Amino acid sequence: MNTLSSPRLADLLERLHGEVDAADREHVEAMQAKIAAPGASIEALVMDLLADERADYRATYRDRADNFLAVSPEYGRFLYAIARACKATRIVEFGTSMGISTLYLAAALRDNGGGHLVGSEMEVSKVARARANLQAAGLADLVDIRAGDAL
Repeated sequence: MNTLSSPRLADLLERLHGEVDAADREHVEAMQAKIAAPGASIEALVMDLLADERADYRATYRDRADNFLAVSPEYGRFLYAIARACKATRIVEFGTSMGISTLYLAAALRDNGGGHLVGSEMEVSKVARARANLQAAGLADLVDIRAGDAL
């Protein structure tokens, strides 16, 4: 058994992904509606998002403070596999959010024999939540999440 499939972490991730579905539903549905609009494209949506971010990236993310903006379970397992495959012992993560991707990466570090992950997050409330999630998973000893703007 690996850390990712341990009951402690697997149960936590299942619960968190359920919270993501509820918390981000409105945001996701709004994005899907924009994509489905006549003449719309994913490319145009991405360009609009990038333009908003370029204009005031702090406001863009402050407006999404209640959203997880998390990786999917499939993408999380992909992150885990990549970190394992390259035998990562040091990882830097920009935009930790509530720490879901961080959990997958920290699990890979644990299974690689240890290491250190430094994450950054602008929203202080998200930092506290991410740290609590890492503590609940038993992975906090591998991670340092820094509050503030990494740029």
